[in-house]
Amino acid sequence: MDDEFAKKTQFQSRIAPGPLIVAISSGLRGRLGINEGAVLLGIDKLRFSSPVKVGDTIHVEVTVASKKETSKTKRGILTLNTVVLNQRQDVVSTYETTLMVRRKEP
Repeated sequence: MDDEFAKKTQFQSRIAPGPLIVAISSGLRGRLGINEGAVLLGIDKLRFSSPVKVGDTIHVEVTVASKKETSKTKRGILTLNTVVLNQRQDVVSTYETTLMVRRKEP
């Protein structure tokens, strides 16, 4: 939060905290409609590869890693791989999210 202190760090400027990047990227992923009616079961394999600096722009790429049925026909388990990239296409974070989601009627 302090520009003068941040200039003396390895990043040489202020950076966004990792949990903020996860929160923002989760919100961006939610805009895809994936989170509607979903219950977050966990976040795994969380990695931060590059800092996000003040003024950077991030976006997410989401792929379905797996899906499985549950004993209840109205819901299933979805595992998503999320890659967070900055405006230079550098990967800044990756993580796996497991959600319980509503299923379409069979």
